[in-house]
Amino acid sequence: MYDVVEEKIKQYEKLLIEMWTASEKYLGRTSVQLLVERVVWELSAEYKEIE
Repeated sequence: MYDVVEEKIKQYEKLLIEMWTASEKYLGRTSVQLLVERVVWELSAEYKEIE
């Protein structure tokens, strides 16, 4: 069971990296970093693991 969860997390990490890279091309690194920080900040209030 733990292996399935770990594999799912790796898949999501890969997708996030791909989205980050593609977004940087159009928005710029600073804008993407600010967007990600905002998402983490908002989600961390509800999901403590994200911090």
